[in-house]
Amino acid sequence: MRRHSCFKTVCLSPTPQSCTEDTLNPLVLRVNYTLTGLPIANTRNLRPILSQDSPQNTSYELHFEKNCGTDSVCEDKLQMSFNFSGLATLVVGLTPELNITVHIQNSGEDSYSTVIHFRSPQALSYRKVALLQSNRKALAIKCSSATSSRDEAERNSSCAVNHPIFWGGAEAVFVATFDVAPDADLGDRLQVTGNAHSENGLPMTPAMSHHAELPIKYAIYVIVTSTESSTKYVNFSAGQEGASQSVVHRYEVKNLRERSIPVSLTLQFPVKLNGIRIWDPTHVALPETPQLVQCTKEELSPHNKDFVKQMKERPLLDCSVAVCQKVSCSISSLRRQQPLEFTIKGNVSFAWLSQTQQQKVTLLSTAKIEYNQAKYTQKEGFTEQQVQTVVERIEVYNYLPMIIGASVGGLILLALITAALYKLGFFKRQYKQMMEKPVDEDTGGDGASQTCNTPNQ
Repeated sequence: MRRHSCFKTVCLSPTPQSCTEDTLNPLVLRVNYTLTGLPIANTRNLRPILSQDSPQNTSYELHFEKNCGTDSVCEDKLQMSFNFSGLATLVVGLTPELNITVHIQNSGEDSYSTVIHFRSPQALSYRKVALLQSNRKALAIKCSSATSSRDEAERNSSCAVNHPIFWGGAEAVFVATFDVAPDADLGDRLQVTGNAHSENGLPMTPAMSHHAELPIKYAIYVIVTSTESSTKYVNFSAGQEGASQSVVHRYEVKNLRERSIPVSLTLQFPVKLNGIRIWDPTHVALPETPQLVQCTKEELSPHNKDFVKQMKERPLLDCSVAVCQKVSCSISSLRRQQPLEFTIKGNVSFAWLSQTQQQKVTLLSTAKIEYNQAKYTQKEGFTEQQVQTVVERIEVYNYLPMIIGASVGGLILLALITAALYKLGFFKRQYKQMMEKPVDEDTGGDGASQTCNTPNQ
């Protein structure tokens, strides 16, 4: 007689919400068994054993139920878009990171192994991701960036959306942060493309792809400065209007960032006032790099003809009242730690100063850096500079007439005082007193010794 006995075993599996990694693959149930035979009395205590060909274990796959409707075909409906988190312009060298805000939702059935692939320039490298908003608990976003060489123009990054299942009706907003290389050359617009797909096997739709562009500028830091060797002051004496003195104005152009850029420098300085030569710039010294610097010259007419009135209010000789020479220099590549010096050197005459009706006038030259503002931007630094030289007319006084006049005046004053005293009788009273004084008083009391003997005739 054969007896069969069975028993039940309860297997506890984790819920999909607590361990989402196990909900895609089926659960594998494995049973190992052995046979321990009992002696059979009527067979002289023989024991049953398993055949050597009999397996000692068995397994069974328990699949998770899929939310795929009655047709058992999961049709997800992914929609994805992104933006640059409100950034209007990416300034390379000033903006160290780029934040891309991504919105993805699944309005269909469960989506399996949902991934968003980003294609961006090589200079952008993935750094971190942060989930901002989700309508489901425990929704996870994991991103990574594929390694690539610097020779490649593009870089691929991907973000896994709640692997393995992005549930139907789920929605998420997250921010992926990318580092921007400060020396990157990204052209004039940044282009990023994103595509969402899953292992559901459905064809790509326009809602699963998004392309965005962002204007690009490059941060620069160029300055122009005046050097201490520039002439600060000159003077001349009255009567020396035909003389002249050498005046030097020096400027230095510097690039304080790593990126080499093309710039232009404009120098302006007065050369004539009402047809009279002011400054004869016989030498405008340029850097000894003709392959880097090319310059042109032209004259500019003043826009204010009434220079006497203007200089009475402000004794400044600049291009608003004088004819100026303009030197425009194009610098093809201004490199870091390679400053360029520009020098204006020439003789300044003094004949023009009398026209201004001023004793002291400030001679002004200017230097201005310009660059392509559509491509570059600068937040700090001095792109304009000026050098001032004070020109003064000194009056030299002749003190001889003053000395002679003072001497003659003193003598006249003395004569007037003497005449006044005489008219008042000052000298008469003194004479009368001297005549009336006793002889003894005149001789000091020794009359005998003072007696004069008249010789006999």
